[in-house]
Amino acid sequence: MRLEHATPLKSWAGLRPWREVVRLEPETIDVHGRRIKVIHNYGHGGSGITMHWGCALEVTAMVLEALGTEKEHIERMVSRL
Repeated sequence: MRLEHATPLKSWAGLRPWREVVRLEPETIDVHGRRIKVIHNYGHGGSGITMHWGCALEVTAMVLEALGTEKEHIERMVSRL
């Protein structure tokens, strides 16, 4: 079967969302009367592959801080990654 005479059924492109500035920050939100900690990490676009290690380290530190880990322990743990 040759594709040159095929009729496309649908077109689709998997574009990666991006922002002028990557959003990498913690936030506390109210959900049904509960305070929930959320860490935003998006908007990398096609640069995600080049930025993922640095963003992952930042998110790790934010999660540890949200869990109440002491700052010196966070720095020590993240420096080992």
